[in-house]
Amino acid sequence: MNRLYLTMGAPLLMLGLIMATVTAGMAQEAISLPSINAVAGPDLPLNQIGYVPDILATARVTDPQGRVIGAVQKVEIQNGRAKRVEIALLGNPNPIMIDARDLRYDAEQNIVTTDQNVMQLQARAAI
Repeated sequence: MNRLYLTMGAPLLMLGLIMATVTAGMAQEAISLPSINAVAGPDLPLNQIGYVPDILATARVTDPQGRVIGAVQKVEIQNGRAKRVEIALLGNPNPIMIDARDLRYDAEQNIVTTDQNVMQLQARAAI
C-alpha cells in the first residue's frame, strides 16, 4: 500500500509564506492544475481526482457559503488519490482529519470546500 503525505507549515501560512513538504515512498506524475478542473470539475469529490497535485497541501478551506475557515495541513494519499485531509481551522489549535470524499477541490483557485459549516467542524476538533 503506497501512501503519500503532503504537509504545509501553518505558522508560515499565517505570515504569507508557504512551504510544502512531500514525503513519499513512490514517485508521482506531474500534471497541470487546469487539467484537473477540465477533466474533473470543481464539484467532484476530492477522493475521485487521480494524482492529486502537491499544491493541494497549501489550499485554503472554505465552508458552503465560500467563507475561508481554515487551511489544509496534510493530505494522505493512497494509490494516487486523496484519502484523508488534515485541516487547521482558523482560531482552533486542534487540526481535524476529514475523509477526502467529503471535500471538493477547485484546482484553478487551489480551494478545498466542505459541505459542513465551521461550527460542525469545530465540534469534530473537540472530540
